[in-house]
Amino acid sequence: AVQTSTSGNIGNTVEQQTLVTLPIVGDRGRNPLSFITFQPGVTPNANTGGGIHVHGARDRAFNFTLDGIDVNETSAGGSNFTPIRTNPDSLTEFQVVTSNFTAELGRSSGAQVTLVTRSGTNEFHGSLFEFYQTPRFHANEYANTINTVVLNGQRQATPRPQFVQHIFGGSVGGPVILPRFGEGGPAVYNGKNRTFFFTNLQLLRTTQSIFRNRVVYTQQARNGIFRYTQGRANGNALASTASVDANGNVLPNLVSTLRTYNIFANPDGLGPDPTTQRLIGLTPLPNNFTVGDGLNTAGFSFTAPQTERQYDFTTKIDHAFNERNSIYVRYSQGEQNTLGDSGNSNVTTGGGGVGGPQAFPGGPRSVDTYRTPKNLAVNYRATLTPTTVNEFVAGFNRFTFSFNNADPNAAQNLPVFFNLITDPLNGSPTVNNARTITTLQFVDNISHVRGLHTFRAGTNIRFQKHVDTRGSVAGVEIRERIFLGTTINQVPASFGTAAISGNNAADRTRLESAINDLLGRVGTINQGFVATDDTTFAPGSTPFLYDARYPEYDFFGQDTWKLRPNLTLDLGLRWEVRLSPRAPNDIVLRPEQRLAAGEPPTNSFRFGEGKLYDDTYKQFAPSVGFAWDPFGTGKTSVRANYRLAYDRTNTFVFSSFIFQSAPGLTRPVVNESFGRSGGLLRQGLPVLSSNDVTPLQFRQPAPFSTASLTVVDPNLTYPRTHQYSISFQREIGRKTVLEVNYIGRQGRNLFGGYDANQVDITNNGFLNDFNELRMTGNSARINALLAGDARLQLVSGVRETGSQFLRRQTLAGTVTLADGTTTSNLVAGGGVAHAAFLIAQGVRSGTTNSPNIVANGFSPFY
Repeated sequence: AVQTSTSGNIGNTVEQQTLVTLPIVGDRGRNPLSFITFQPGVTPNANTGGGIHVHGARDRAFNFTLDGIDVNETSAGGSNFTPIRTNPDSLTEFQVVTSNFTAELGRSSGAQVTLVTRSGTNEFHGSLFEFYQTPRFHANEYANTINTVVLNGQRQATPRPQFVQHIFGGSVGGPVILPRFGEGGPAVYNGKNRTFFFTNLQLLRTTQSIFRNRVVYTQQARNGIFRYTQGRANGNALASTASVDANGNVLPNLVSTLRTYNIFANPDGLGPDPTTQRLIGLTPLPNNFTVGDGLNTAGFSFTAPQTERQYDFTTKIDHAFNERNSIYVRYSQGEQNTLGDSGNSNVTTGGGGVGGPQAFPGGPRSVDTYRTPKNLAVNYRATLTPTTVNEFVAGFNRFTFSFNNADPNAAQNLPVFFNLITDPLNGSPTVNNARTITTLQFVDNISHVRGLHTFRAGTNIRFQKHVDTRGSVAGVEIRERIFLGTTINQVPASFGTAAISGNNAADRTRLESAINDLLGRVGTINQGFVATDDTTFAPGSTPFLYDARYPEYDFFGQDTWKLRPNLTLDLGLRWEVRLSPRAPNDIVLRPEQRLAAGEPPTNSFRFGEGKLYDDTYKQFAPSVGFAWDPFGTGKTSVRANYRLAYDRTNTFVFSSFIFQSAPGLTRPVVNESFGRSGGLLRQGLPVLSSNDVTPLQFRQPAPFSTASLTVVDPNLTYPRTHQYSISFQREIGRKTVLEVNYIGRQGRNLFGGYDANQVDITNNGFLNDFNELRMTGNSARINALLAGDARLQLVSGVRETGSQFLRRQTLAGTVTLADGTTTSNLVAGGGVAHAAFLIAQGVRSGTTNSPNIVANGFSPFY
């Protein structure tokens, strides 16, 4: 039938029979939210955020409810995902409204998805199910058959991934039968016609393999012998400048030009570093010479296991006191644990992140993810008069996501990070990061029919609590991390790497990185510290604990007016109150002045206590429209609707970018002096300390720094979206309706981020100086800018100029390409933006690494 009861609420409803009948079976579950993907106007698989957009809405702008209670992943919603994993057997109805919803629906401007749990009946019913998947039942993926790899010198198809999944469980429901105690009356309570129960349990066991390429040292490099070919860059077996064949053998035409450099025959008399040698010993020898530079680094390819263990349980009790009053209680909980989670990683590695699975066979998993959701709904429905109905719902949505380092020896492992190879161990804390979000919710809706009018009004109040336990703070980790980079601890000129004849610039960079890796030459050490109060920072490895609150108050009123038998008007208004985040057990710090594009530059701003932004009380969202049957036959419908909708901000933005990095709540400490002095792992590492300043003093950051800060604009307003639609429906046959919709959206004040202190290379002269350097090889102003920089090297006893320094830099992200080459030199390749960023980020006061450009006559922004 055509829709004439409302002007908006464009979408569809899926009933229980359809839910159960359709084969909804995917990776790691049976997710009824998969139906969303098949709705008109839905665009899946986008490359940002949650990845699913509805009529152009932001991918996080979803609202999921189960029995009226929030089941959103409140910290970062959308993605067809809810912490409580419902399944088709547990639901009686699934409704998705994709646009122009009426006033009782809100919280977000995107899809409104309503799930309803099944109830028991007067008869006992039950079901059992199992869904089993195995590679033997599936054809190989087409991509695996056409994408080949070279393993142990043999070209072959990409190994077929192993995916074995069991999903099993069941449901049972019926009248509640309970023993009755006491004298007189029947021996049991029979709940027929009054009290019913329903219970659903689903379990999942999944094992899969994930093909991985890692980067490892060749045997010669492990022995300290760095190999290169004169006059050309090293290249793996697939590179245009290949140095080796598929088995790692040097190509015959290059044998005469092959040269070696013995790292362990260095002038300092240093042998292999015991720590890095032990870590390198945890990595296997290469089996894939299509990765790395072929001569010194190559690939190790294998399939890493990932396992999933889930259970999801739902139970519901319905009771009818009488014909006018009823109640139900529904409780759900579950566990969804992913061991070797490929989707989450806190690992930073020089040779490439290892993700969640093990870095190498036999090693520990990098990340295990544990999820424990719980959800409760209590609903009381009262028919106050024949024309007035009130429904009250209270409940909570609570879930914890914990991302853990699965290595049982994580606390004892020294977190050293290599330059050229995949790190064999996760150097993160035992608990990388964890968050627990609890939403207490109270909903009350009342409807009243009076003549031709149906009035509705209600409130939806949510008290959200986001508790963070973080091992990542202020851009670093609460454990110390040791990097072996060459920018700070430069290879001494006495090693002769600059004087090697015929050594390609990229190979020289790799050689110096290998020297630091094998000899254990420390570049930087960093660690994050957490304030205990205004006077003291806690000892290292103390996690950051933060409790933030996000209260939200929604109110609505609506009139559905049957103006004529064939014409219905919808008039509604929604009021949404959004308050700035609170921290009852902690403090909220924000800049004491506005930091935004167009504001005057400052080197002296401070962080102080206060709201991140103003509370918002003026979010009024009207909804108006009509539904018209122009011929009065019930076979044609013309509808039009306008709706203003607001979006909330996800709490993950504040927990991940704002609170944990606020100066005075946390502090990063970076030690470069040990590296500049040629520090070695074998000498013992300095202990980092944060108590040279108090947290209160640190609220004013240093005027010059390589670090960056993310802050909230104090003038932040919540995103709003104007939605308008025109719909035409016509019944064209038995159970067949033709529908055509035009849906428009206009977003305003959409949430986003930008660099408020971007380097203006066009107007400040840097672009002209860079082009001069690019054309002539020299720029006097760049020479002056970098004069005295500790990174300038001695060439034949003469200190290089700033222009020469920039000319030997490579473009960011191109040093470790799979073929072992770089796309271009920084200057020759026109990398002006990266050059400007390098200089701007490298300018600090009071250090010897970069000059103080104020002293050299330049402004802090060039």
